Amino acid sequence: MRRGVGKVLAAVVLVAAMVPRLRGLAASGLTNYGAIGLTRLALAALPQDDPERMRVRAFFQEAMSAGSGSTSTMRLLAFVDLLEGRGQEALELYASYAPEGSLSVLDWYQLGRAQALAGDRVGQIDAWRKAGYLQGLLDVEALCRGEGDLLCTRQAAEAAIATDPHEVWGYLHLGAAYDAWGDPVTARAWYARAMEVAPASAFPAMLMGWSYANEGDLESAEAWYQRSIEIDPSAAHPHYEYGVLLWRLGDRDGARLEMGMAVALLPAYGYQLRIADLFLREGLPCDAAQLYLDWLLIDPRSTEAQARAVEAESACEAADGSMPESPWMPRDPR
Repeated sequence: MRRGVGKVLAAVVLVAAMVPRLRGLAASGLTNYGAIGLTRLALAALPQDDPERMRVRAFFQEAMSAGSGSTSTMRLLAFVDLLEGRGQEALELYASYAPEGSLSVLDWYQLGRAQALAGDRVGQIDAWRKAGYLQGLLDVEALCRGEGDLLCTRQAAEAAIATDPHEVWGYLHLGAAYDAWGDPVTARAWYARAMEVAPASAFPAMLMGWSYANEGDLESAEAWYQRSIEIDPSAAHPHYEYGVLLWRLGDRDGARLEMGMAVALLPAYGYQLRIADLFLREGLPCDAAQLYLDWLLIDPRSTEAQARAVEAESACEAADGSMPESPWMPRDPR
C-alpha cells in the first residue's frame, strides 16, 4: 500500500512537471484535495488538443495498478475523467473501486458531476443530496424547471429541502415550479411554508405577489408586494416587481419610484435593461435610451445594450425628445 501511495505522489509530480510553474507545488505529503487541485491546474495549463493531456490519465492509471485499486488513486483518476468530460468512465471507476459506505462528501460531489455528464439527473440529485450540496440541487431544479421536466424539478427541490429544512430557497424553488406548472394554489402553500421557515425574508411574500399577479388578481398581488417590502425594504427585487405591477395598474409615477429604488439597491443586477425594454415598448424611447446608456457605464462591452441604445436614441430623436436627467422622477401630467 505504501508503494501505491508513492506511485500516486509520483504521478502528481509527473503531472506537475508537464507545466514548469507547478513543479514547486508537487511536494510530498499531498492530500487528495491538494493532488486534485494540482491536477486541475496542470490540465488547465495544457491546450485541449495537447497529447500530454492523455499522459495525465496514463500516469494515474499506472498509479492505480500499483496501488491495487486504492480509493485515493481512484479519486484522482475519476477526477481526471471528469475534467476531460468522460462522465461514464468516472462512474465506472466509482462503481468498481469505491463501496458506497467509503465515499466522502467530496466523492459524492464528484459522483454527482459524473452523473450529470452521463445524463443521469436522478443519480446526480441523489449524489448531491448525500453530499449535502444545496446550491447544486437548487441549480439542478432551476435547470429542470427551465426544460419543463416536472419530475426532475420536484425531486431536486425536495432533495434541497431534505438537505437543509431551514434554508428557504428549497421551498421557494418548489413553489415557483408549481406556479410554472399552472398550480398556483400548491405554489402558495409552499410559499407559506417558506414564510414560516424564514419570516425575515422578503422573497416568500414577493413570490406570493408574483403568483397572484400572474393569475390576474392585481389587488392581492399589490398587498403581498407591499408586505414584502415592509418585511425587508433593502431587498431590491420586491421593489422591481412592485414597480412593474404599479405600471400595469396605471400608476406610472409610483412605478418609476419603485423601479428606481430597485436599481439603487442593486445597480449591477441589470434591472436597467429590463426597465429600458419596458419603456421602449411603452413609447418612451428617451427614458429607455438613458437607461441603456446608464447600463453601459456598468458594462461597456454589452453588445445588447449598445444596439438597443442606438435604437432608442434614434427613436428619441425622431420624436423630437430629449433624454431626461433621471428616468425615475415623477412626470408632470400636464
